[in-house]
Amino acid sequence: MLNKKTAASATTALAIAKRNLKIATEALKQANKLNQVKTAIISTVAHELRTPLSAIVGFTELISLKTTDEEIRDYANTASRGANKLSMIIDNMLDLSKIDEGRFERKIELVELKTFIENVVALFTQVAHEKKIDLLADVSQSISIKCNEAGLTRIAFNLVNNAIKFTTSGSVTFRCKKGNANTVVLEVEDTGIGIPSEDIPKLFDRFSDVDHQRHPQGKGAGLGLSLVKELLTIMGGKISVDSELNRGTRVSIELPVIPPRFLSSELH
Repeated sequence: MLNKKTAASATTALAIAKRNLKIATEALKQANKLNQVKTAIISTVAHELRTPLSAIVGFTELISLKTTDEEIRDYANTASRGANKLSMIIDNMLDLSKIDEGRFERKIELVELKTFIENVVALFTQVAHEKKIDLLADVSQSISIKCNEAGLTRIAFNLVNNAIKFTTSGSVTFRCKKGNANTVVLEVEDTGIGIPSEDIPKLFDRFSDVDHQRHPQGKGAGLGLSLVKELLTIMGGKISVDSELNRGTRVSIELPVIPPRFLSSELH
């Protein structure tokens, strides 16, 4: 039978535990609130930047088409590529905001992956060429899946862009292969600077500064890989990273051939 001293100790321990739980809960609320504030600010800024940025892209492309001066065309093309990079960051911001607010469109379409990968590679070929690295599409067979094509496009753009950014020589390869009977695997593999093993779990955190730690020029918004992870969660997919410092990185995503059950009603 408990004596008074033991009962008092238990009561005190319980009170301390409750107090610590309250403190931890409040700290979690504050952290979540801070992230919500950051996301809200980013969404507002992204909306404000989108219209003038679209105008910049349009005008620089028009100048590039109309001018006969090669030097002016080079300047216009450089400005256009910079604006397109900013546009991708803004799209990441807006997509994360839509996910947070439950507004991300979950439309399902049939996607032929050979054509999809070749189109993505074509869009980034000039960027890779400027860095004197090879950008390759490796798809040996035609594979089709039903998925959210807009989400898959955003995932592919972020992974290929990241691979090019952290590769100074060699190549970046975007490939597709069959997984098990119900999945396909997309891989982006590079011969870049690699990632320390202790940093891999932090890659997918919002506002992560791992990129900047990897390379002085790698500082970004810290949202691209976070968006990749959240889109894959929506699409019922998984992601894994294998990397070796100064040798390169392989990012693999596994997607179901047929979408998750909660999306099945939206199949075309």
